[in-house]
Amino acid sequence: MYTTRIKLILIITTVFMVVSCKEQNTKTVSTETSKLNIEVNSEIQFKNEKADKVFGYYIQLKRALVDGESKRVLELTKNLEKLLVDDKPFKDAVSRFSGVEDIEEQREIFSDITIYMENVLNESLSSGKVYKQYCPMAFNNIGGYWLSDEKQIRNPYFGDRMLKCGNIAQVIQ
Repeated sequence: MYTTRIKLILIITTVFMVVSCKEQNTKTVSTETSKLNIEVNSEIQFKNEKADKVFGYYIQLKRALVDGESKRVLELTKNLEKLLVDDKPFKDAVSRFSGVEDIEEQREIFSDITIYMENVLNESLSSGKVYKQYCPMAFNNIGGYWLSDEKQIRNPYFGDRMLKCGNIAQVIQ
């Protein structure tokens, strides 16, 4: 009886692990400006390749902020800046990251570039869903938005301190 329970628990655990570790539907975008591989949800499509790459960098930037990787943030923003040669306001916003190593300052700048990224989405998204997410506690309870390629909340403004704080404010299609 005891061994039967252990076997049953092992089977259930194995099934749970297989289901919960299911591979996410992603695509890899290689860029000529970097050897970085940028993965985003492959259901999201853009009208042009540049918007696709910019969004890929934005998503990786969000993930680096979630993980508290300030050096990765700087690396990503240098490459993102190179893609934005013909979008001066967006490029200027991204260039504010230059030399900023404090993760909290980087998170504030990220809030500003989200506005520009949303404009790119509104002009260039051809299919798929992008989630505009919101944390009411960000920036001393002023609140802050960010964009995500998945429903799951991963808060870039608090990282692991409040990883799941937030909600989906809008679905952009």
